[in-house]
Amino acid sequence: MTRSKLTGADIKAWREGIGQPRRWLADQLGVSAKTVESWEYGVRTPRGPAMLLLQQLMTQHRPEDQ
Repeated sequence: MTRSKLTGADIKAWREGIGQPRRWLADQLGVSAKTVESWEYGVRTPRGPAMLLLQQLMTQHRPEDQ
């Protein structure tokens, strides 16, 4: 997914699709679970290094791989 098309709903659907809790994603990105929650609900948008790491994780962990 490209940076401009990644929404909070996309993040949540991907995370749930791979069967991981919010805390797991937060740990992978070095942010709080509250930050991940704010992304998923569209309050905030991941930026910079967090966005790059998120995109890498989404490439490495695909729902169909689970």
